[in-house]
Amino acid sequence: MGLAAFIALFFLVPDGATSWVLIANLATFYALFLRAITNPDRLLPRLPSYLTVEVLFFAYSYLIFYYPYQLFVLGATDLRVSRFVSNSFVDGSNKAITLTTIGMLAFTIGHRILGRAGRLGADDADLTEPDRDDGGRRSLFRPLAIASSALLLMLVAIYLLAGWRSAGEGRYTGTTTNALGIEGTSTAVLVLCMMVAALWVYARANALDTPPILVIGLMVTVGWAVRLLLLGDRNSFLLVALVLVGGYFTFVRRASLIVLAGSFGVWMILYYAIEVLRTIPNWYRTGNFMQALEYSQYQQGASGENSFNVTTITLRATVEVVPDGHDFMYGVLKVIQASSAIPFSGKLYLPYLKPEYSNSAEMLTEILLGRRATWGTGTNVISDSYLDFGVLGVVAIMFALGLSARAIRNYVARDPYDPHRVVMYLLALALFAELPRYAIEVPIRFLAWALILSTVIKATAGRLHKRRRPGSSGARPKTSTTTEEFVSRNEQGQRRTPFVVKSAAHEDPGNE
Repeated sequence: MGLAAFIALFFLVPDGATSWVLIANLATFYALFLRAITNPDRLLPRLPSYLTVEVLFFAYSYLIFYYPYQLFVLGATDLRVSRFVSNSFVDGSNKAITLTTIGMLAFTIGHRILGRAGRLGADDADLTEPDRDDGGRRSLFRPLAIASSALLLMLVAIYLLAGWRSAGEGRYTGTTTNALGIEGTSTAVLVLCMMVAALWVYARANALDTPPILVIGLMVTVGWAVRLLLLGDRNSFLLVALVLVGGYFTFVRRASLIVLAGSFGVWMILYYAIEVLRTIPNWYRTGNFMQALEYSQYQQGASGENSFNVTTITLRATVEVVPDGHDFMYGVLKVIQASSAIPFSGKLYLPYLKPEYSNSAEMLTEILLGRRATWGTGTNVISDSYLDFGVLGVVAIMFALGLSARAIRNYVARDPYDPHRVVMYLLALALFAELPRYAIEVPIRFLAWALILSTVIKATAGRLHKRRRPGSSGARPKTSTTTEEFVSRNEQGQRRTPFVVKSAAHEDPGNE
């Protein structure tokens, strides 16, 4: 009922920024966010977590879709003024915020239409050790960690020795390199960084011995993420940070809302500082962080506006220009995005489609800045959905995204001791957190590449494991494990477990 009401409101609201329209949308969003933040998730029954896909998705959505209008309602900003663009499309404000709320409601419905699945309703202590390692799931951790780390080290070495700079790294320093495969390699490196970070979290959560190459891989991951941050690429740095922090506070240790709020505040300060500093070429070589911040070009002429407002304006431009000034794309962008999981596949179909734009960011940049723009406005998930199919496209795509997020959450909740599932969940957690400022092709590509790599390693490890056990029928005998035996094993350093284990006789039920 609420979704239908806001769909009707979208077609009825007047042009401009009307207080009652903005307040109605803000109140609805606050209700959705409050419900999400007050219901911690429990992927492990013993460990509640507030860092859920829904909470992170809403938090980032608020910054770019709602916060400017909250400031406007309070009289703290003027929507007509922007130092980034000459036309802020303020007449599209009512429709833009209403379309956003439609998307948030559709996402919520999709996310909650499936219930929260879980392996057990009891505490983890009720699991015997054989329960926790059905089919040798933990044995997958080592080959997955070694292969991911080795591949990361190899690609980083090739990338640095070749002297490459992808568009994400070089756009703020004017050092972008043009080379075949550079963007794909850069994406693969970032995917592997996220996987290595997720595997390190898995090792900590299960108190497993960490292979030395994974430690090296983690060091390279952190170094790579910091390098990207120094070059001005905040979003890629945040993806890696979200995997580490989100994973730690989901699978290892509980964090209170106060701690999370404080961490968010620190991140926003850093986020703003990098935005200010990246306007200075090679600012990190000045040797004085505060002086560079004080005398930056941005700070001298700052109006208090940050780049989040550009994304807010792109959505206003979207609803003003499409479909009156430009027709819908009718699925062309989604075909291109869906195929992004397959490298170089665009060469197979783009000559036949001949699209005017290959992605929504190109279209929005031309609308706001013209054909000769020297920088890009980027896109957002609401505009990206609307440009193809209008309001119904926003409803369908946001519903599907919410449903997918819940399905991935349930996938890991049914077996939170499977490293493959943990890796996929933590990547999804980070990607959905930043999805409001992305097109949907980003999570599709990242998750598809991670899934392919993880599946190949899993299948290879399984075959090698069977070859080491000739004559094995694949069935596991009954085992009886006592607390004393586990203590003895721990003392011998053969195995460690963070859980309290009860004595039990167990027959392996196999995989689900």
